[in-house]
Amino acid sequence: MVAGMIAGALASAVLTVGGGAGADGYWMTTDARFAPPGAFVASAALTYDMQVVPAAGGIEVSQLMDERGATTVRLRVTGVKAGHVFGARVHQKPCTADPAAAGGVYQHREDPGSRRPGQGGVAGLHRRREREG
Repeated sequence: MVAGMIAGALASAVLTVGGGAGADGYWMTTDARFAPPGAFVASAALTYDMQVVPAAGGIEVSQLMDERGATTVRLRVTGVKAGHVFGARVHQKPCTADPAAAGGVYQHREDPGSRRPGQGGVAGLHRRREREG
């Protein structure tokens, strides 16, 4: 669920800044502060577990596409529970008060090794890690 919340922040930007990264490159950065669904001050970055991701914790996502077309994505979170392992993935729709409304995990190409169609290898990897402890 926390991974979905982080992914929601990826998909729903509060502040987006983009610009050039060279001759044919491109970069974009977005950031937000976490808030629970229905908070007085709404946020695109939702937290469903205040023990792990407290309100006012932060998230920043940066994307860089270089002149060769290679893409790098960086994710930075602040104010979250120390020592906790987080997964990050992008969902098909924005996060809402109902975490399931975000839909399945976005995939540019379906992972042939996926056990759950529409969920992909990333989701499978996170499920395996959760089971392994």
